[in-house]
Amino acid sequence: MVDRLIYFLLGGSIVHLIWSVLYHRIARDTKALLDTLGRCEDEPNSGEVLESFVGHVTAVEEDRAYFTLKVPSGEILTGRCSAAMLEKHGIVEGSRFECSTIKMGLADVRVTFRPLPSVAMTREAAEQFYESFQLELDAANFNEDY
Repeated sequence: MVDRLIYFLLGGSIVHLIWSVLYHRIARDTKALLDTLGRCEDEPNSGEVLESFVGHVTAVEEDRAYFTLKVPSGEILTGRCSAAMLEKHGIVEGSRFECSTIKMGLADVRVTFRPLPSVAMTREAAEQFYESFQLELDAANFNEDY
């Protein structure tokens, strides 16, 4: 911080000073988040579950996994993280998982990942899906120019 203040006093711009301070704060907060993610465990020994989400890995590109999380209110969130970190927990592209934040002490919160089993669609559900899809497909107007 002192080096940035000296730069400003020696003729640096206020914009640069503000940008530098914000950048260092963002870097510090990001490091804290990554440190928390680095403490992931498969099965925590004890603790209070703060939040729990059901997730789905939608794609993996290089070492980046893209996923969706369904929150209890029904809202769908999207995100990305290290594919290797998810693979360490047995979670791969196309699989479902549970993501939980667990309070382990006064200031220690851990993030856990647990793969969920695949859900098989029953024959009745598949037929119902096909029928509703056919109805929507039949009602669609493909003559309009998009």
